[in-house]
Amino acid sequence: MGKYHVKHWQEIDGAQLTAVVDIHADRLAQYTSSTLRGFETIAAMLDADIVDAVSITSPTHLHFDHAKHCLNRGLHVLIEKPIATSIEEGNQLIDIAVRNNCILQVGHIERFNPAVTTVMQWKNDGLLGAPISLSTERVSPMPTQILDADVMIDLAVHDLDILTGIIGTPPQKITGTFTSARLLDRADSAILALQYENAIAAVSVGWNSPIKRRRLTAYFYNGLVELDFIKQSADFFPTDPSQPELHSQPITPILPLTLELASFVSAIQFGSPIAVSGSDGVLALKLTLQAKGSG
Repeated sequence: MGKYHVKHWQEIDGAQLTAVVDIHADRLAQYTSSTLRGFETIAAMLDADIVDAVSITSPTHLHFDHAKHCLNRGLHVLIEKPIATSIEEGNQLIDIAVRNNCILQVGHIERFNPAVTTVMQWKNDGLLGAPISLSTERVSPMPTQILDADVMIDLAVHDLDILTGIIGTPPQKITGTFTSARLLDRADSAILALQYENAIAAVSVGWNSPIKRRRLTAYFYNGLVELDFIKQSADFFPTDPSQPELHSQPITPILPLTLELASFVSAIQFGSPIAVSGSDGVLALKLTLQAKGSG
């Protein structure tokens, strides 16, 4: 993920990428130039005092330590999901950000997917009615670069965040079942069941698929929504046949990461609302950990 941040930060209006941190010297050399300095540690970058904000894309178990040091030095922080490895760490980061008057944004990138923003607009416009039953599927081949997180922390956290946005409240109950087909130390497939006051949802995630699939199927009082995160498409099929179907898909794909980085810059420069707050990140992590604990 770090290489994508490096690429897209250089395309964001109002921002200048000035430093990259990577413990691997050979990889660091690929990024550095006369205008882009490279550092092998966060501490060295902080001591250079050349940045105002950072993207933290390090492994999950390092999120808290890296973000804490940056926030304590007064830097604004965009931290990849999950916010940390525990609720306590996440809440500490929120407190540190507040204390230092820093922006803390969490990288739940699907929030910026055009298909998601379209469905949220349909919902807010009252077209969908109340949610009834929702299900998500997020599967792919095994990602070799992820060594410290299981499939629930890496994948399910996305869908739990999106479901919270669509339904509007956290679930009253969440349970999870999972298995380790290829990994001995971590879950690589899981199914989560969520019970809300007037709705139910299921989340299926896995690293055992030969193809990548990212989908949401949602039944609302007024009809059916089918959403494809990869194609960035959203379709609404109304229960009332007299109502028109709704379809949305960009003519060309929109890069959610670019929108995410731009929103972070806007929050810093113009005081725009933080698109995904630290509290949002903690809630998504909390639901994931609750599901893990029930298995």
